[in-house]
Amino acid sequence: MLQRGKPTVTTTAKPETFHGIGQGMRGRVRAVALAAAGVVLAALAGPLPAADAAPARVDAAVQGESPLIGAGLTVDLNAALDLEGKGIAVSGVGGAVKDEDGIALKVGKGSKIVYPRKVTGGKVLLVGGIQLSKGGKKIVISNVVVGITTGVVTAKVGAKAGVRLGTVNEPRHAEAIKLEGTTILTLKLAERGIRLGADVLSAIGTALGTPLDIDEDVDVDADLDADVDLALGNKVNTSLVNALGLGDEIDPNLDLNALRDLDFNLDIDF
Repeated sequence: MLQRGKPTVTTTAKPETFHGIGQGMRGRVRAVALAAAGVVLAALAGPLPAADAAPARVDAAVQGESPLIGAGLTVDLNAALDLEGKGIAVSGVGGAVKDEDGIALKVGKGSKIVYPRKVTGGKVLLVGGIQLSKGGKKIVISNVVVGITTGVVTAKVGAKAGVRLGTVNEPRHAEAIKLEGTTILTLKLAERGIRLGADVLSAIGTALGTPLDIDEDVDVDADLDADVDLALGNKVNTSLVNALGLGDEIDPNLDLNALRDLDFNLDIDF
């Protein structure tokens, strides 16, 4: 303790000398702690990737899935069921359009074909719907989905979702069309038509107040066209080609220009 008016005398080390030694010790402790923390973090995190390392990539061919696009489903219910003769009007809604062949619903987002080694699944989602109306009553068939391997056709009918409409005849059969100048293959998936269930057709007639006089399933002419790209990046998608049974038509070693030059029309079973 300092006393006022008297000089201070001490026999211990000068304060500045003690202070300097404390700073050095603290610095060494801090360095050791940081080094230890670095070792722990390195052990937990594992080796860091090089700065120019490429990000992980999932190959579509390994997954065995390809998206589908295309014209979609065209079906003429009027011709098959004589709806006009019963006073029932047919129109396209929600993006579907009516043409001379019937109502056309395009392939929607999320449609795909699945083929780990062979075609094992997939679905065609269709955009829009078919409206049937008579007088003040109407019913809409929408959210149509077609299973590629099963051929099962489901839809929302009125307010009820997931209704089974029918099945594609010979679902694992298709006409495969490859035109020159493109890598796209068109699969015509309903060349043998679609069979609509008698029960759902009768329910539709009841909802419209007009019996359709259906007591058995009805075969309807239809087109179901879906496009798939035979190229994967800058090479032929050999997994898809083999799954579709096109190995004899398409050499897996072709470059994309040679792939574009191909032109064929084949019936295939997958």
